[in-house]
Amino acid sequence: MSDLYHLRRPVRQILTEWLDIHPPTPKTFEGVPRNNLDYVFNANPETAFLSKGADQVEPAFVPKFKPGTGIPLLEFDPEKLEVGRRLSDSRSENNFVYEVKWNGEPYVLKVNHQTIDDQENKRDRHLVEMNAYHRLLQSELCKEGVVPRPHGYFHIWGRQHPGWARTEKRPYETSGWLEGFTNPAEYPRAILFERIPNVTWLSRDQFTRENIFDLFDTLARLHAVGVIQGDMDARNVLWDGTRFVLVDFDKAIVYPERERVSKTQCSRDLIKTWENFMFDSW
Repeated sequence: MSDLYHLRRPVRQILTEWLDIHPPTPKTFEGVPRNNLDYVFNANPETAFLSKGADQVEPAFVPKFKPGTGIPLLEFDPEKLEVGRRLSDSRSENNFVYEVKWNGEPYVLKVNHQTIDDQENKRDRHLVEMNAYHRLLQSELCKEGVVPRPHGYFHIWGRQHPGWARTEKRPYETSGWLEGFTNPAEYPRAILFERIPNVTWLSRDQFTRENIFDLFDTLARLHAVGVIQGDMDARNVLWDGTRFVLVDFDKAIVYPERERVSKTQCSRDLIKTWENFMFDSW
């Protein structure tokens, strides 16, 4: 059993037994589920997700961290910002991610967009992500390379801000990098992240046995500091050649220090990661 997950046995043991039967060779991970036992964390009766009543192990406590400095607020200046190619899915309405230069230095810029669904559910993606990264900085997971380090954040001028008249840049026009922000009263908010060199997405048929262990060990490190990523799709799991880097925390859940994590939420994150890896387009 585990203090993070409702499982009968440790995650690594479950994965080891599955991998002994399904060694990672080309096309091993292709296709649809072969049988229910491939849902190793929630359908296999020997490893199955336990009910709260059957789980006798108390959830882990979130540690107490040293006070952090937080993410610094930067003053927006369009002349300091050079926007390059878009990195996020062009169909996404939730956020826009770009390679940029700020003061001549390379970064990644993420601009969260409040959708109608967000407004109806009173969800603020930007504040959720800021809160998650505050914890990730405190826990030193940014320093250790588990997630990118945020350099700062700023509020971008809205469509009608008079400052645009003093510059030749027109990001809200057709094909501009902010054309998706149609509300004239909205001031887009952005976070500037370090740009990690040589990161890519590792396709499922490129995974080795150790890659699979590393992916779930990385996820457990996140859960151990009280953060649920909440959207563990392939696009949010990067590979820098030696380790996995997790990104996109605008759906994250952060548990207070010295309180217990939710094993149910941690388990959902774990199960969703496995199902995305095994059965979806990874």
